[in-house]
Amino acid sequence: ADTSEFSTLLGKYWNTQKHGRVPSSRFWKRKKNINMFKYTTVVVPIHLLVHWAVVILDMPRKELFYLDSLRPCDKNDLVLSEIWRFMEHEAKRWHFQLDKQFICKSGCDLKDFPVQSNGSDYGVFICLYSLYHMMRMPYDFNQSNMRQA
Repeated sequence: ADTSEFSTLLGKYWNTQKHGRVPSSRFWKRKKNINMFKYTTVVVPIHLLVHWAVVILDMPRKELFYLDSLRPCDKNDLVLSEIWRFMEHEAKRWHFQLDKQFICKSGCDLKDFPVQSNGSDYGVFICLYSLYHMMRMPYDFNQSNMRQA
């Protein structure tokens, strides 16, 4: 699959009230002249201070996933609204007609979604979520597989 990734450092802003607003997409999009709409999958790791989650944009299916191995039912509206704002900004920049019909999903919306049972394997989980999604495979791994990954 054609895939791109974007880095993010926004967790410190999403987890505190003192900053008041989420920074612009310029703050976290480090790559220039990358047209995200030419990819089938865009992976955005989300740093939440002491934990990581991942947002996966599936362009052909018009789905936006927020996957968190500790809080699988959390759709994190603040993160998703910032991702959507970024997508709108990029659509304007690249003269792309963005379909407003994207469906937002979390781990609870996926069959047999694997969750971690410790506080240290979130990095491996988000890598596996991304890999399995791009390969269109069911999420059939679990915590016991982490030593093998």
